[in-house]
This record gives sequence, structure tokens and C-alpha cells, in this order.
Amino acid sequence: MAASPRVKGVAFRSLVRSLETLKGAAAVRAAYSVMPSHVASALQYGELVATGWYPIEWYRAVLAAVVREAPARDIGSQAIRDDMNGPYRVLLRLLRPETLLSIAPKIFDRYYDTGQLVIHETRRGYIRGTFEGCIGWDGNMWQEVVGSCLEVVHLAGGTNVRARTVAGGKDDDDTCEVEVFWS
Repeated sequence: MAASPRVKGVAFRSLVRSLETLKGAAAVRAAYSVMPSHVASALQYGELVATGWYPIEWYRAVLAAVVREAPARDIGSQAIRDDMNGPYRVLLRLLRPETLLSIAPKIFDRYYDTGQLVIHETRRGYIRGTFEGCIGWDGNMWQEVVGSCLEVVHLAGGTNVRARTVAGGKDDDDTCEVEVFWS
């Protein structure tokens, strides 16, 4: 039997940090209170390390608790803002949004051990890609990753940034085709 899909520990920590930035410590405490106790404990007491790999079920549970306090797209967007600070923010301003999103497949692999992002089309103001083979994903995860993509475009200078889900992207879908548009 194949191993369960896994998510990098840094992604878990980003969820909690983003929630705290958006809604404060009380929201984080509320999220911890509805997570499975072993997962909440691992997060709270540093047992879940940034470089480790953890079951996708844990990630879904953490994200489900977090989105009770803030929308998944907002969490994904805030996570990118938090992660892309300092010198990374300068780099974002030097590259066009479509260039950044075209290298997103390499970044995706650093956070998820299953699935891939395939870019089908890029041009100024538009990119279309499909997340494929994302076993174990749910609607919250899809919304979080779309929020992250939108924020990358925004930080790279895109305005009026929006997305359209073409196919998939719901609970238990293992694919999601997305178009991102901007001015």
C-alpha cells in the first residue's frame, strides 16, 4: 500500500502564523481547540518541525480549524506575504507575474510530496495551470493555494488580480485547473 501524501512542516507553521497575523492570538487559540489534540500539541510545543514531512490528513485538520477563523484564500495570501519579505520582496518586483507563476511548479514540490503543477499557457496578464495528482486535497487546500497564487501576482506588481477555477478544486478532487488574470 502506498504511503499517505505528506506536507512539509513549514506549511503547517505558515497556517498558524498567518491566522495570528490576520485575526490575533485568540483566533489561534480557538483553532487549536478544534484541531485533533495530537496535532495541536505537535504545533504548540514545537514537535512539528519545519523540515519534516507530515500526513496530509493533519494538514487538512489544521486548515479546517484555521478557516473557521479566516477564509482559506486570505490565509494563503497572508502566508505568501509573510514568506516573501526582505530580499524576496525585491526579487518579486523585478520579475513579471507570469514569470513568477511559470516557476511555481518547482516551489510546489517543496511543500507537497504528491501532485504537481503543470503550466499550460502564460502571457502578459494571464496564466493557466493545472494542479494534478493532488491526492487527499480538499476544497480548503485548493482555496488556500489559489490565494497564494493571487498574492504572488499582486506582490509582483499585478493589479485587479483574480482567479477562475476551470475544473476541479473541490473536496476530494485530485486536480484543479485555474486561470489567473491581472492588469
